[in-house]
Amino acid sequence: MRKYSSIVILVALVVLSSCKQGSLLSKEKSIDVASTAAVSRLTPEQQMKFNYFYLEAIRMSESDHSTSAFELLQHCRRINPDAPEVDYSLSQFYSTLKDTSNVLRSMEAAVAKAPENTDYAEELAGDYVRYGHVDKSIAVYESLLNKRPDRSNLLDNLYVLYSQNKDYDKMISTLNRMEVIEGKNEKLSEEKFRIYVNQNKPKKAFEEMEALADKYPNDLRYRVTIGRMLLVTGREKDGLNVLRTVLKNEPDNTMAKMVFMDYYKEKGLDSLYNSMLYQVLTSKNTETADKINMLRNIVSDNERNGADSTKVIKLFRDVLTVSPNDADMTELLASYMILKKMPADSVAPVLHRIITVAPEKAYARLQLIGYAWSAKNLDDVITLCRPALQYNPDEMPFYYYLGLAYYQKNMSDEALSTFQKGVSVITAQSDASIVSDFYAVMGDILHDKGRQKEAFAAYDSCLQWKDDNIGCLNNYAYYISLTGNDLGRAEQMSYKTVKAEPTNSTFLDTYAWILFLQKRYEAAKLYIDQALINNVDSSAVIIEHAGDIYALNKNIDKAVELWKRAADISKDNKLLIRKIKLKKYIRE
Repeated sequence: MRKYSSIVILVALVVLSSCKQGSLLSKEKSIDVASTAAVSRLTPEQQMKFNYFYLEAIRMSESDHSTSAFELLQHCRRINPDAPEVDYSLSQFYSTLKDTSNVLRSMEAAVAKAPENTDYAEELAGDYVRYGHVDKSIAVYESLLNKRPDRSNLLDNLYVLYSQNKDYDKMISTLNRMEVIEGKNEKLSEEKFRIYVNQNKPKKAFEEMEALADKYPNDLRYRVTIGRMLLVTGREKDGLNVLRTVLKNEPDNTMAKMVFMDYYKEKGLDSLYNSMLYQVLTSKNTETADKINMLRNIVSDNERNGADSTKVIKLFRDVLTVSPNDADMTELLASYMILKKMPADSVAPVLHRIITVAPEKAYARLQLIGYAWSAKNLDDVITLCRPALQYNPDEMPFYYYLGLAYYQKNMSDEALSTFQKGVSVITAQSDASIVSDFYAVMGDILHDKGRQKEAFAAYDSCLQWKDDNIGCLNNYAYYISLTGNDLGRAEQMSYKTVKAEPTNSTFLDTYAWILFLQKRYEAAKLYIDQALINNVDSSAVIIEHAGDIYALNKNIDKAVELWKRAADISKDNKLLIRKIKLKKYIRE
Protein backbone atom coordinates (compact mmCIF):
# COMPACT_ATOMS: atom_id res chain seq x y z
CA MET A 1 0.00 0.00 0.00
CA ARG A 2 1.42 3.37 -1.00
CA LYS A 3 2.19 5.87 1.76
CA TYR A 4 2.49 9.53 0.91
CA SER A 5 4.12 10.98 3.99
CA SER A 6 6.38 14.02 3.85
CA ILE A 7 9.34 11.68 4.33
CA VAL A 8 8.36 9.65 1.30
CA ILE A 9 8.06 12.82 -0.73
CA LEU A 10 11.48 13.99 0.30
CA VAL A 11 12.99 10.63 -0.56
CA ALA A 12 11.32 10.68 -3.92
CA LEU A 13 12.74 14.12 -4.65
CA VAL A 14 16.19 12.86 -3.82
CA VAL A 15 15.73 9.97 -6.19
CA LEU A 16 14.51 12.25 -8.93
CA SER A 17 17.33 14.70 -8.52
CA SER A 18 20.20 12.29 -7.86
CA CYS A 19 23.32 12.83 -9.91
CA LYS A 20 24.23 10.50 -12.75
CA GLN A 21 26.68 7.93 -11.57
CA GLY A 22 28.93 5.24 -12.91
CA SER A 23 31.29 5.45 -15.86
CA LEU A 24 30.99 8.13 -18.50
CA LEU A 25 28.58 6.28 -20.74
CA SER A 26 26.80 4.08 -18.20
CA LYS A 27 23.44 4.85 -16.63
CA GLU A 28 21.73 3.85 -13.41
CA LYS A 29 19.00 2.40 -15.62
CA SER A 30 19.98 0.01 -18.37
CA ILE A 31 18.98 1.35 -21.78
CA ASP A 32 19.28 -0.67 -24.95
CA VAL A 33 20.77 2.00 -27.17
CA ALA A 34 20.92 -0.27 -30.17
CA SER A 35 17.15 -0.63 -30.19
CA THR A 36 16.57 3.11 -29.89
CA ALA A 37 18.47 4.31 -32.89
CA ALA A 38 16.65 6.10 -35.68
CA VAL A 39 16.20 4.28 -38.95
CA SER A 40 19.71 4.06 -40.37
CA ARG A 41 20.50 5.78 -43.66
CA LEU A 42 24.07 4.58 -43.53
CA THR A 43 25.80 2.25 -45.91
CA PRO A 44 26.89 -1.08 -44.43
CA GLU A 45 30.44 0.21 -44.37
CA GLN A 46 29.40 3.42 -42.54
CA GLN A 47 27.33 1.44 -40.08
CA MET A 48 30.27 -0.83 -39.35
CA LYS A 49 32.50 2.19 -38.68
CA PHE A 50 29.86 3.79 -36.49
CA ASN A 51 29.42 0.65 -34.42
CA TYR A 52 33.18 0.25 -33.99
CA PHE A 53 33.82 3.83 -32.88
CA TYR A 54 30.78 3.92 -30.60
CA LEU A 55 31.76 0.71 -28.82
CA GLU A 56 35.32 2.00 -28.57
CA ALA A 57 33.99 5.21 -26.98
CA ILE A 58 32.17 3.11 -24.37
CA ARG A 59 35.32 1.13 -23.68
CA MET A 60 37.37 4.33 -23.29
CA SER A 61 34.80 5.73 -20.91
CA GLU A 62 34.81 2.63 -18.72
CA SER A 63 38.61 2.88 -18.60
CA ASP A 64 38.29 6.50 -17.40
CA HIS A 65 39.72 7.88 -20.65
CA SER A 66 36.98 10.49 -20.87
CA THR A 67 38.73 12.82 -23.33
CA SER A 68 39.31 10.01 -25.81
CA ALA A 69 35.71 8.84 -25.34
CA PHE A 70 34.42 12.34 -26.07
CA GLU A 71 36.48 12.61 -29.25
CA LEU A 72 35.21 9.22 -30.45
CA LEU A 73 31.61 10.27 -29.79
CA GLN A 74 32.13 13.41 -31.84
CA HIS A 75 33.47 11.23 -34.61
CA CYS A 76 30.37 9.01 -34.32
CA ARG A 77 28.17 12.09 -34.65
CA ARG A 78 29.93 13.07 -37.88
CA ILE A 79 29.30 9.58 -39.25
CA ASN A 80 25.62 9.56 -38.20
CA PRO A 81 24.18 12.89 -36.96
CA ASP A 82 20.80 11.21 -36.39
CA ALA A 83 21.99 8.63 -33.82
CA PRO A 84 20.22 9.33 -30.48
CA GLU A 85 22.55 7.07 -28.51
CA VAL A 86 25.43 9.47 -29.23
CA ASP A 87 23.50 12.40 -27.73
CA TYR A 88 22.51 10.23 -24.80
CA SER A 89 26.14 9.30 -24.12
CA LEU A 90 27.33 12.87 -24.55
CA SER A 91 24.87 13.99 -21.88
CA GLN A 92 26.69 11.66 -19.50
CA PHE A 93 30.02 13.26 -20.40
CA TYR A 94 28.68 16.77 -19.84
CA SER A 95 27.18 15.66 -16.53
CA THR A 96 30.64 14.80 -15.20
CA LEU A 97 31.74 18.31 -16.18
CA LYS A 98 28.63 19.85 -14.54
CA ASP A 99 27.90 21.47 -17.89
CA THR A 100 24.16 21.82 -17.33
CA SER A 101 23.19 23.42 -20.60
CA ASN A 102 24.90 20.74 -22.68
CA VAL A 103 23.51 17.93 -20.52
CA LEU A 104 20.00 19.12 -21.27
CA ARG A 105 20.72 19.97 -24.89
CA SER A 106 22.12 16.46 -25.51
CA MET A 107 19.24 14.66 -23.78
CA GLU A 108 16.66 16.82 -25.58
CA ALA A 109 18.32 15.90 -28.87
CA ALA A 110 18.23 12.19 -27.96
CA VAL A 111 14.49 12.41 -27.17
CA ALA A 112 13.79 14.35 -30.37
CA LYS A 113 15.59 11.74 -32.46
CA ALA A 114 13.94 8.79 -30.67
CA PRO A 115 10.53 10.06 -29.50
CA GLU A 116 9.23 6.54 -28.80
CA ASN A 117 12.06 5.74 -26.41
CA THR A 118 10.46 6.16 -22.96
CA ASP A 119 13.78 5.53 -21.18
CA TYR A 120 15.26 8.60 -22.82
CA ALA A 121 12.21 10.65 -21.92
CA GLU A 122 12.36 9.57 -18.27
CA GLU A 123 16.04 10.38 -18.16
CA LEU A 124 15.32 13.84 -19.54
CA ALA A 125 12.56 14.36 -16.96
CA GLY A 126 15.02 13.48 -14.19
CA ASP A 127 17.59 15.89 -15.64
CA TYR A 128 15.01 18.66 -15.68
CA VAL A 129 14.32 18.11 -11.98
CA ARG A 130 18.04 17.88 -11.22
CA TYR A 131 18.68 21.26 -12.78
CA GLY A 132 15.60 23.06 -11.48
CA HIS A 133 13.24 22.89 -14.46
CA VAL A 134 10.29 21.36 -12.65
CA ASP A 135 7.63 22.53 -15.12
CA LYS A 136 9.49 20.99 -18.04
CA SER A 137 9.85 17.74 -16.11
CA ILE A 138 6.10 17.72 -15.45
CA ALA A 139 5.41 18.18 -19.16
CA VAL A 140 7.61 15.18 -20.02
CA TYR A 141 5.93 12.95 -17.42
CA GLU A 142 2.46 14.00 -18.59
CA SER A 143 3.47 13.18 -22.15
CA LEU A 144 4.70 9.75 -21.08
CA LEU A 145 1.46 9.12 -19.16
CA ASN A 146 -0.60 9.97 -22.21
CA LYS A 147 1.07 6.97 -23.83
CA ARG A 148 1.13 4.75 -20.72
CA PRO A 149 -1.55 5.89 -18.23
CA ASP A 150 -1.04 2.71 -16.20
CA ARG A 151 2.55 3.61 -15.18
CA SER A 152 2.10 4.14 -11.42
CA ASN A 153 5.79 4.99 -10.92
CA LEU A 154 5.40 7.93 -13.30
CA LEU A 155 2.38 9.10 -11.32
CA ASP A 156 4.46 8.86 -8.14
CA ASN A 157 7.11 11.15 -9.65
CA LEU A 158 4.49 13.49 -11.01
CA TYR A 159 2.80 13.75 -7.61
CA VAL A 160 6.10 14.71 -6.02
CA LEU A 161 6.61 17.49 -8.56
CA TYR A 162 3.11 18.87 -8.13
CA SER A 163 3.68 18.75 -4.35
CA GLN A 164 6.88 20.72 -4.80
CA ASN A 165 4.91 23.38 -6.71
CA LYS A 166 2.07 23.24 -4.12
CA ASP A 167 -0.32 22.71 -7.02
CA TYR A 168 -3.09 21.19 -4.93
CA ASP A 169 -5.56 20.72 -7.77
CA LYS A 170 -3.02 18.77 -9.80
CA MET A 171 -2.08 16.77 -6.70
CA ILE A 172 -5.72 15.76 -6.27
CA SER A 173 -6.00 14.93 -9.96
CA THR A 174 -2.88 12.75 -9.76
CA LEU A 175 -4.20 10.91 -6.70
CA ASN A 176 -7.46 10.28 -8.56
CA ARG A 177 -5.47 8.78 -11.43
CA MET A 178 -3.67 6.54 -8.93
CA GLU A 179 -7.04 5.39 -7.61
CA VAL A 180 -7.99 4.28 -11.14
CA ILE A 181 -4.98 1.95 -11.11
CA GLU A 182 -4.97 0.86 -7.44
CA GLY A 183 -8.55 1.35 -6.37
CA LYS A 184 -9.69 3.59 -3.53
CA ASN A 185 -7.56 2.95 -0.48
CA GLU A 186 -6.79 4.37 2.94
CA LYS A 187 -3.48 6.04 2.20
CA LEU A 188 -4.66 7.80 -0.94
CA SER A 189 -7.78 9.05 0.84
CA GLU A 190 -5.75 10.32 3.79
CA GLU A 191 -3.50 12.21 1.42
CA LYS A 192 -6.47 13.75 -0.36
CA PHE A 193 -7.95 14.73 2.99
CA ARG A 194 -4.76 16.60 3.94
CA ILE A 195 -4.73 18.43 0.62
CA TYR A 196 -8.34 19.52 0.99
CA VAL A 197 -7.54 20.82 4.47
CA ASN A 198 -4.63 22.83 3.03
CA GLN A 199 -6.96 24.15 0.33
CA ASN A 200 -9.46 25.20 3.00
CA LYS A 201 -12.09 22.98 1.46
CA PRO A 202 -13.65 21.46 4.59
CA LYS A 203 -16.63 20.00 2.72
CA LYS A 204 -14.36 18.00 0.40
CA ALA A 205 -12.17 16.99 3.37
CA PHE A 206 -15.24 15.77 5.28
CA GLU A 207 -16.43 13.78 2.30
CA GLU A 208 -13.09 12.05 1.97
CA MET A 209 -12.81 11.30 5.69
CA GLU A 210 -16.44 10.16 5.94
CA ALA A 211 -15.84 7.78 3.06
CA LEU A 212 -12.91 6.32 5.00
CA ALA A 213 -14.94 6.14 8.22
CA ASP A 214 -17.70 4.30 6.41
CA LYS A 215 -15.28 1.91 4.73
CA TYR A 216 -13.37 1.20 7.98
CA PRO A 217 -16.02 1.48 10.74
CA ASN A 218 -13.85 -0.25 13.32
CA ASP A 219 -11.02 2.25 12.91
CA LEU A 220 -12.20 5.14 15.09
CA ARG A 221 -9.29 7.35 14.07
CA TYR A 222 -11.33 8.66 11.18
CA ARG A 223 -14.30 9.50 13.42
CA VAL A 224 -11.95 11.37 15.77
CA THR A 225 -10.54 13.31 12.81
CA ILE A 226 -14.05 14.21 11.72
CA GLY A 227 -14.82 15.39 15.26
CA ARG A 228 -11.71 17.54 15.37
CA MET A 229 -12.53 19.08 11.97
CA LEU A 230 -16.03 19.91 13.11
CA LEU A 231 -14.66 21.69 16.18
CA VAL A 232 -12.14 23.63 14.11
CA THR A 233 -14.78 24.75 11.60
CA GLY A 234 -17.11 26.05 14.31
CA ARG A 235 -19.54 23.14 14.49
CA GLU A 236 -18.79 22.54 18.15
CA LYS A 237 -21.97 20.71 19.06
CA ASP A 238 -21.61 18.24 16.18
CA GLY A 239 -17.90 17.77 16.85
CA LEU A 240 -18.40 17.09 20.55
CA ASN A 241 -21.17 14.61 19.81
CA VAL A 242 -18.92 12.68 17.40
CA LEU A 243 -16.13 12.57 19.98
CA ARG A 244 -18.48 11.49 22.78
CA THR A 245 -19.75 8.69 20.57
CA VAL A 246 -16.19 7.54 19.99
CA LEU A 247 -15.51 7.45 23.75
CA LYS A 248 -18.79 5.64 24.35
CA ASN A 249 -17.65 2.90 21.97
CA GLU A 250 -14.02 3.00 23.09
CA PRO A 251 -13.72 4.61 26.56
CA ASP A 252 -9.93 4.71 26.55
CA ASN A 253 -9.48 6.20 23.08
CA THR A 254 -6.46 8.42 23.70
CA MET A 255 -6.77 10.26 20.40
CA ALA A 256 -10.30 11.45 21.25
CA LYS A 257 -9.28 12.45 24.76
CA MET A 258 -6.39 14.52 23.41
CA VAL A 259 -8.83 16.39 21.15
CA PHE A 260 -10.99 17.08 24.22
CA MET A 261 -7.86 18.30 26.03
CA ASP A 262 -7.12 20.83 23.30
CA TYR A 263 -10.76 21.95 23.30
CA TYR A 264 -10.89 22.42 27.10
CA LYS A 265 -7.61 24.33 27.10
CA GLU A 266 -8.80 26.66 24.34
CA LYS A 267 -12.04 27.32 26.24
CA GLY A 268 -10.18 27.95 29.50
CA LEU A 269 -11.87 25.05 31.24
CA ASP A 270 -8.87 24.29 33.45
CA SER A 271 -10.50 21.72 35.71
CA LEU A 272 -11.77 19.63 32.80
CA TYR A 273 -8.43 20.05 30.99
CA ASN A 274 -6.40 18.85 33.98
CA SER A 275 -8.72 15.90 34.54
CA MET A 276 -8.44 14.79 30.91
CA LEU A 277 -4.69 15.39 30.92
CA TYR A 278 -4.32 13.09 33.91
CA GLN A 279 -6.41 10.42 32.19
CA VAL A 280 -4.27 10.58 29.06
CA LEU A 281 -0.99 10.51 30.96
CA THR A 282 -1.99 7.55 33.11
CA SER A 283 -3.44 5.54 30.23
CA LYS A 284 -1.57 2.51 28.96
CA ASN A 285 -2.84 3.31 25.48
CA THR A 286 -1.04 6.65 25.21
CA GLU A 287 2.20 6.52 23.26
CA THR A 288 5.32 7.13 25.32
CA ALA A 289 6.44 9.92 22.98
CA ASP A 290 3.13 11.74 23.54
CA LYS A 291 3.44 11.36 27.31
CA ILE A 292 6.99 12.70 27.30
CA ASN A 293 5.98 15.72 25.19
CA MET A 294 3.12 16.51 27.55
CA LEU A 295 5.31 16.11 30.62
CA ARG A 296 7.95 18.39 29.11
CA ASN A 297 5.28 21.03 28.50
CA ILE A 298 4.07 20.65 32.08
CA VAL A 299 7.63 21.11 33.39
CA SER A 300 8.12 24.19 31.20
CA ASP A 301 4.84 25.75 32.32
CA ASN A 302 5.62 24.94 35.95
CA GLU A 303 9.06 26.56 35.74
CA ARG A 304 7.71 29.59 33.92
CA ASN A 305 4.99 30.14 36.51
CA GLY A 306 7.09 29.22 39.55
CA ALA A 307 4.55 26.63 40.64
CA ASP A 308 4.96 23.87 43.21
CA SER A 309 7.39 21.23 41.94
CA THR A 310 6.04 18.55 44.30
CA LYS A 311 2.84 18.32 42.21
CA VAL A 312 4.91 17.74 39.06
CA ILE A 313 6.95 15.01 40.74
CA LYS A 314 3.76 13.34 42.02
CA LEU A 315 2.37 13.39 38.48
CA PHE A 316 5.58 11.80 37.19
CA ARG A 317 5.32 9.05 39.79
CA ASP A 318 1.66 8.39 38.94
CA VAL A 319 2.53 8.09 35.26
CA LEU A 320 5.41 5.74 36.07
CA THR A 321 3.11 3.58 38.17
CA VAL A 322 1.41 2.67 34.88
CA SER A 323 4.72 2.29 33.00
CA PRO A 324 7.31 1.43 35.67
CA ASN A 325 9.85 0.14 33.15
CA ASP A 326 9.82 3.16 30.87
CA ALA A 327 13.43 4.33 31.00
CA ASP A 328 12.88 7.49 28.95
CA MET A 329 10.17 8.83 31.23
CA THR A 330 12.15 7.88 34.31
CA GLU A 331 15.13 9.73 32.88
CA LEU A 332 12.96 12.81 32.36
CA LEU A 333 11.90 12.64 36.02
CA ALA A 334 15.54 12.37 37.12
CA SER A 335 16.48 15.36 34.96
CA TYR A 336 13.68 17.40 36.53
CA MET A 337 14.75 16.43 40.05
CA ILE A 338 18.32 17.46 39.24
CA LEU A 339 16.99 20.72 37.76
CA LYS A 340 15.22 21.39 41.06
CA LYS A 341 18.52 20.68 42.90
CA MET A 342 17.06 17.86 44.92
CA PRO A 343 19.54 15.98 47.14
CA ALA A 344 21.52 13.06 45.78
CA ASP A 345 19.85 10.53 48.09
CA SER A 346 16.48 11.45 46.52
CA VAL A 347 17.66 11.38 42.91
CA ALA A 348 19.93 8.33 43.12
CA PRO A 349 17.10 5.72 43.44
CA VAL A 350 15.49 7.11 40.30
CA LEU A 351 18.80 6.95 38.44
CA HIS A 352 19.37 3.38 39.64
CA ARG A 353 15.94 2.43 38.30
CA ILE A 354 16.95 3.80 34.90
CA ILE A 355 20.13 1.76 34.58
CA THR A 356 18.37 -1.33 35.94
CA VAL A 357 15.80 -1.13 33.15
CA ALA A 358 18.15 0.30 30.50
CA PRO A 359 21.79 -0.27 31.51
CA GLU A 360 22.99 1.46 28.34
CA LYS A 361 21.68 4.85 29.55
CA ALA A 362 24.97 6.74 29.88
CA TYR A 363 23.49 9.98 31.32
CA ALA A 364 21.97 8.28 34.35
CA ARG A 365 25.09 6.22 35.02
CA LEU A 366 27.40 9.23 34.76
CA GLN A 367 25.20 11.15 37.18
CA LEU A 368 25.45 8.30 39.68
CA ILE A 369 29.21 8.18 39.21
CA GLY A 370 29.33 11.90 39.91
CA TYR A 371 27.45 11.40 43.19
CA ALA A 372 29.75 8.53 44.19
CA TRP A 373 32.86 10.53 43.30
CA SER A 374 31.70 13.51 45.34
CA ALA A 375 31.13 11.18 48.29
CA LYS A 376 34.61 9.69 47.74
CA ASN A 377 33.03 6.27 47.44
CA LEU A 378 35.56 4.77 45.07
CA ASP A 379 34.12 1.26 45.29
CA ASP A 380 30.77 2.52 44.00
CA VAL A 381 32.54 4.38 41.19
CA ILE A 382 34.22 1.13 40.14
CA THR A 383 30.97 -0.85 40.41
CA LEU A 384 29.16 1.68 38.23
CA CYS A 385 31.92 2.04 35.66
CA ARG A 386 32.70 -1.59 34.96
CA PRO A 387 29.36 -2.45 33.25
CA ALA A 388 29.55 0.79 31.27
CA LEU A 389 32.58 -0.50 29.38
CA GLN A 390 30.27 -3.22 28.03
CA TYR A 391 27.16 -1.12 27.40
CA ASN A 392 28.93 2.10 26.35
CA PRO A 393 32.35 0.99 25.10
CA ASP A 394 32.91 4.21 23.16
CA GLU A 395 32.22 6.61 26.04
CA MET A 396 35.58 7.84 27.30
CA PRO A 397 34.38 9.32 30.65
CA PHE A 398 33.73 5.82 31.98
CA TYR A 399 37.36 4.81 31.34
CA TYR A 400 38.46 8.08 32.91
CA TYR A 401 36.53 7.69 36.16
CA LEU A 402 37.30 3.98 36.46
CA GLY A 403 41.00 4.62 35.92
CA LEU A 404 41.02 7.44 38.48
CA ALA A 405 39.20 5.30 41.04
CA TYR A 406 41.73 2.50 40.60
CA TYR A 407 44.58 5.01 40.84
CA GLN A 408 43.30 6.51 44.06
CA LYS A 409 42.93 3.02 45.52
CA ASN A 410 46.59 2.41 44.66
CA MET A 411 45.61 -0.18 42.08
CA SER A 412 48.05 1.22 39.56
CA ASP A 413 48.13 -1.80 37.23
CA GLU A 414 44.35 -1.79 36.87
CA ALA A 415 44.36 2.00 36.45
CA LEU A 416 46.99 1.91 33.72
CA SER A 417 45.21 -0.92 31.89
CA THR A 418 41.95 1.03 31.98
CA PHE A 419 43.54 4.22 30.67
CA GLN A 420 45.31 2.33 27.89
CA LYS A 421 41.99 0.83 26.78
CA GLY A 422 40.40 4.25 26.95
CA VAL A 423 42.97 5.77 24.61
CA SER A 424 41.46 3.71 21.78
CA VAL A 425 38.11 5.52 22.00
CA ILE A 426 39.57 9.04 21.84
CA THR A 427 38.46 10.90 18.72
CA ALA A 428 38.92 14.41 17.37
CA GLN A 429 35.50 15.26 18.85
CA SER A 430 36.40 14.10 22.37
CA ASP A 431 36.33 16.61 25.23
CA ALA A 432 39.81 18.15 25.23
CA SER A 433 39.87 18.71 29.00
CA ILE A 434 39.00 15.08 29.78
CA VAL A 435 41.48 13.71 27.24
CA SER A 436 44.18 15.99 28.61
CA ASP A 437 43.58 14.78 32.18
CA PHE A 438 43.43 11.25 30.82
CA TYR A 439 47.00 11.45 29.57
CA ALA A 440 48.18 13.43 32.60
CA VAL A 441 47.19 10.66 35.01
CA MET A 442 48.67 8.06 32.67
CA GLY A 443 51.92 10.01 32.80
CA ASP A 444 51.88 10.03 36.62
CA ILE A 445 51.29 6.27 36.77
CA LEU A 446 53.98 5.49 34.22
CA HIS A 447 56.48 7.69 36.05
CA ASP A 448 55.67 5.97 39.35
CA LYS A 449 56.44 2.68 37.60
CA GLY A 450 59.83 3.97 36.46
CA ARG A 451 58.79 4.15 32.80
CA GLN A 452 60.05 7.67 32.35
CA LYS A 453 60.15 7.78 28.55
CA GLU A 454 56.53 6.60 28.26
CA ALA A 455 55.51 8.98 31.05
CA PHE A 456 57.01 11.98 29.25
CA ALA A 457 55.29 10.90 26.02
CA ALA A 458 51.96 10.80 27.88
CA TYR A 459 52.59 14.29 29.30
CA ASP A 460 53.37 15.54 25.80
CA SER A 461 50.06 14.10 24.57
CA CYS A 462 48.30 15.74 27.48
CA LEU A 463 49.66 19.18 26.58
CA GLN A 464 48.82 18.71 22.92
CA TRP A 465 45.17 18.45 23.88
CA LYS A 466 45.30 21.24 26.46
CA ASP A 467 48.49 23.24 26.73
CA ASP A 468 47.43 24.91 30.00
CA ASN A 469 46.76 21.74 32.00
CA ILE A 470 48.45 23.04 35.11
CA GLY A 471 48.50 19.73 36.97
CA CYS A 472 50.40 18.13 34.12
CA LEU A 473 52.66 21.16 33.71
CA ASN A 474 53.64 21.01 37.38
CA ASN A 475 54.38 17.28 37.49
CA TYR A 476 56.12 17.25 34.12
CA ALA A 477 58.29 20.21 35.10
CA TYR A 478 59.23 18.63 38.41
CA TYR A 479 60.11 15.26 36.86
CA ILE A 480 62.20 16.96 34.19
CA SER A 481 64.05 18.85 36.92
CA LEU A 482 64.90 15.55 38.62
CA THR A 483 66.77 14.49 35.49
CA GLY A 484 68.90 17.62 35.69
CA ASN A 485 68.28 18.20 31.98
CA ASP A 486 66.34 20.89 30.13
CA LEU A 487 65.82 23.00 33.24
CA GLY A 488 64.89 25.98 31.06
CA ARG A 489 61.88 24.13 29.66
CA ALA A 490 60.97 22.93 33.13
CA GLU A 491 61.08 26.50 34.41
CA GLN A 492 58.79 27.75 31.62
CA MET A 493 56.22 25.05 32.35
CA SER A 494 56.35 25.60 36.10
CA TYR A 495 56.02 29.38 35.76
CA LYS A 496 52.69 28.90 33.92
CA THR A 497 51.31 27.06 36.94
CA VAL A 498 52.40 29.78 39.37
CA LYS A 499 50.81 32.45 37.19
CA ALA A 500 47.59 30.43 37.05
CA GLU A 501 47.44 29.70 40.80
CA PRO A 502 49.81 32.04 42.70
CA THR A 503 48.79 30.66 46.13
CA ASN A 504 49.17 26.97 45.31
CA SER A 505 51.94 25.75 47.59
CA THR A 506 52.78 22.73 45.41
CA PHE A 507 53.22 24.85 42.30
CA LEU A 508 55.25 27.44 44.21
CA ASP A 509 57.48 24.71 45.63
CA THR A 510 58.11 23.18 42.21
CA TYR A 511 59.03 26.54 40.71
CA ALA A 512 61.27 27.42 43.66
CA TRP A 513 63.01 24.06 43.39
CA ILE A 514 63.72 24.47 39.68
CA LEU A 515 65.20 27.91 40.37
CA PHE A 516 67.26 26.29 43.13
CA LEU A 517 68.62 23.69 40.71
CA GLN A 518 69.57 26.55 38.39
CA LYS A 519 71.53 28.04 41.34
CA ARG A 520 69.22 31.08 41.43
CA TYR A 521 69.03 30.88 45.21
CA GLU A 522 67.67 34.31 46.04
CA ALA A 523 64.82 33.98 43.53
CA ALA A 524 64.13 30.47 44.81
CA LYS A 525 63.84 31.84 48.37
CA LEU A 526 61.14 34.34 47.32
CA TYR A 527 58.93 31.60 45.97
CA ILE A 528 59.61 29.01 48.68
CA ASP A 529 58.61 31.60 51.29
CA GLN A 530 55.25 31.94 49.53
CA ALA A 531 54.97 28.16 49.42
CA LEU A 532 55.55 28.00 53.21
CA ILE A 533 52.86 30.62 53.82
CA ASN A 534 50.33 28.64 51.78
CA ASN A 535 51.47 25.18 52.98
CA VAL A 536 48.20 24.44 54.79
CA ASP A 537 48.71 20.66 54.58
CA SER A 538 52.16 20.94 56.23
CA SER A 539 53.92 19.07 53.43
CA ALA A 540 57.27 17.72 54.68
CA VAL A 541 58.69 17.97 51.13
CA ILE A 542 57.96 21.70 50.89
CA ILE A 543 59.45 22.36 54.31
CA GLU A 544 62.57 20.30 53.51
CA HIS A 545 63.02 22.15 50.21
CA ALA A 546 62.72 25.41 52.09
CA GLY A 547 65.51 24.29 54.41
CA ASP A 548 67.71 23.37 51.43
CA ILE A 549 67.10 26.76 49.80
CA TYR A 550 67.83 28.67 53.06
CA ALA A 551 71.02 26.63 53.52
CA LEU A 552 72.39 27.72 50.16
CA ASN A 553 71.27 31.26 50.87
CA LYS A 554 73.74 31.01 53.82
CA ASN A 555 71.10 31.04 56.54
CA ILE A 556 71.96 27.70 58.11
CA ASP A 557 70.13 28.33 61.40
CA LYS A 558 66.85 28.86 59.57
CA ALA A 559 67.65 25.84 57.37
CA VAL A 560 68.16 23.57 60.42
CA GLU A 561 64.95 24.86 61.97
CA LEU A 562 63.05 23.99 58.80
CA TRP A 563 64.72 20.56 58.48
CA LYS A 564 63.70 19.76 62.05
CA ARG A 565 60.09 20.71 61.28
CA ALA A 566 60.19 18.45 58.25
CA ALA A 567 61.73 15.61 60.28
CA ASP A 568 58.91 15.84 62.82
CA ILE A 569 56.50 15.07 59.99
CA SER A 570 58.65 12.62 58.03
CA LYS A 571 60.28 10.74 60.91
CA ASP A 572 61.99 8.03 58.83
CA ASN A 573 63.78 10.45 56.49
CA LYS A 574 67.45 9.53 57.06
CA LEU A 575 68.70 12.27 54.72
CA LEU A 576 66.97 14.89 56.85
CA ILE A 577 68.58 13.52 59.99
CA ARG A 578 72.02 13.78 58.34
CA LYS A 579 71.36 17.38 57.24
CA ILE A 580 70.38 18.33 60.78
CA LYS A 581 73.36 16.53 62.30
CA LEU A 582 75.90 18.01 59.87
CA LYS A 583 74.12 21.38 59.60
CA LYS A 584 74.64 21.46 55.86
CA TYR A 585 72.75 20.83 52.64
CA ILE A 586 73.33 17.32 51.27
CA ARG A 587 72.27 16.59 47.74
CA GLU A 588 70.24 13.44 47.23
